[in-house]
Amino acid sequence: MLSLAMDRPVRNDLAMTGEISLTGKVIAVGGIKEKIMGARRAGITCVVMPAACERDYDELPAYLKEGLEVHFAEDYSTVFEVAFP
Repeated sequence: MLSLAMDRPVRNDLAMTGEISLTGKVIAVGGIKEKIMGARRAGITCVVMPAACERDYDELPAYLKEGLEVHFAEDYSTVFEVAFP
């Protein structure tokens, strides 16, 4: 909706996992491996995920991380910077 209101498209190679609270905090989620696998299958090359999930991401095999641009966000401002470069 923000993209529509600003009349600026979001990156078409971007996916995000996690939840954004009403105060703008990015909240951790589980299933990082499965989400990364799904993003790769969909042709996604840039992923934003909660900073609290960085350890889960680090434990993934190298072949799943290859070719991905990954950003770890603690709050909405980071998500915005990645989505609207």
